[in-house]
Amino acid sequence: MKISNLFARMTEIKNDTGEYVEIREVERGDKSGGRLVVRIPDKDLTLIRAKKFLDHSSYDGVPRSVHVIATANGTRTTMVLTAQYFNTNGRVTFEVENGKLVAKPETIPQTSTFMRRIGFSPPSSRVPS
Repeated sequence: MKISNLFARMTEIKNDTGEYVEIREVERGDKSGGRLVVRIPDKDLTLIRAKKFLDHSSYDGVPRSVHVIATANGTRTTMVLTAQYFNTNGRVTFEVENGKLVAKPETIPQTSTFMRRIGFSPPSSRVPS
């Protein structure tokens, strides 16, 4: 992890799909499938900077979307999210329900990695589906 991310607001991403999950950042107009940001094994949890995708859009003025890809029953399923999504939600769990990829977001007060590591874990509130 970069030292600059130590005090950054972070979003937890958990994979409960039964397979790996890929998160790709796709610029508007990109036909190649975008850039792989992270690949998360099943039952694993990772942290990303909450404003990661928003910052990239603001640097060059090109809007981006976030593609989350999982395999369900041998079929690839994709969910497209806005760049704002991970900034809005402090914790997101990805699951497969009825063959479709679903995101279960929770709004928690955004805290830095440093605050999480010293044991400050604010209460969460699951966003109704």
